Amino acid sequence: MLTPRQGFVLQAICDLYSETGEPVSSGAIAKLAGDAFSSATIRSEMARLEALGCVKQPHTSAGRIPTAQGYRYYINHLMPRRELPVEKQREIARFLRQGVRDPDILLTRASSLLAYMTNYAVLATSPQLSDLSMEKLEVVALTPQTLALVALTNTGLVLNQVCQLGLPAGERQLEKLSGFCRKNLLHRPLHEVALLRDDFLQRELGGDYLCLAPAVQLICRMCAELCRAKVHLEGQSNLLRYAAPEHGYNAFLDLLKETDTLLRAAPKEGGNVAVLLGDDLDQELAGTTLVSTGYLFGDEHTGVLGIIGPRHLDYTRIIPHLAYFTDLLGRILNGTDGDG
Repeated sequence: MLTPRQGFVLQAICDLYSETGEPVSSGAIAKLAGDAFSSATIRSEMARLEALGCVKQPHTSAGRIPTAQGYRYYINHLMPRRELPVEKQREIARFLRQGVRDPDILLTRASSLLAYMTNYAVLATSPQLSDLSMEKLEVVALTPQTLALVALTNTGLVLNQVCQLGLPAGERQLEKLSGFCRKNLLHRPLHEVALLRDDFLQRELGGDYLCLAPAVQLICRMCAELCRAKVHLEGQSNLLRYAAPEHGYNAFLDLLKETDTLLRAAPKEGGNVAVLLGDDLDQELAGTTLVSTGYLFGDEHTGVLGIIGPRHLDYTRIIPHLAYFTDLLGRILNGTDGDG
């Protein structure tokens, strides 16, 4: 933990850098401190913060800018805690509720709204749901060769698809398909269902393979989709309003679209905020940043919601938005969201 004096200096550096985007000098901090600290004391504390890895001195500038470690400390320990106004919370909740529990649709809507409200780009991942299981599966014949497949997971997530069979199916084939699903698909982790082999289907379905295999294969693909964490990116055009770093934002965005990179950058504990600066990954990405936090679906399925922009993001404005959006996403997906 930093001393109170070091905390004051770090907070001043973070606040002033967010306002100006320029390295912060000891003189600028001295104006904030008034008679509390001398300029020499402030310079000494800036040097200590640099030794601790909380700030750095870019090029030959006499000023300092925060590092990712410094930003993390600032956000989690120094920044005043604020909440969105109640009326704004209600507007967000009204827009996102609207009966949507599909993680992908909900995340697309949430990412678009968050990008609009903050004027930054927003990146999000859906939860990885590989250990969920199907509790129910209904097969409804729409025509002799067209089926509606409706599945319910153990978390209450509903999946539905329309499938074209290889051949027209009668009552016997539909009963065989239902029996196959009860025996081989229900109450198994989705990642196991996704990996069912075609030779297994041929052996189990026998002479009805050509007719029924398309339905089973579609169910397996549905499960495979849920096992992958999908990345949603909204609001890229918002970045045009900020001075671009030397190599632009595209390289940073492309790297963050790789799910593994985004998940590694995410906070490991719920409610915490993670800061990933572009130059932590590659010096060519300097000047960019991702601020992210996680939301829970079920007990342990974590998705990530993050805001992308210039290094000197307005953290005091975006953190309350991130906190409310992730809390609301978790409540909607888990069915614990009321109407208040």
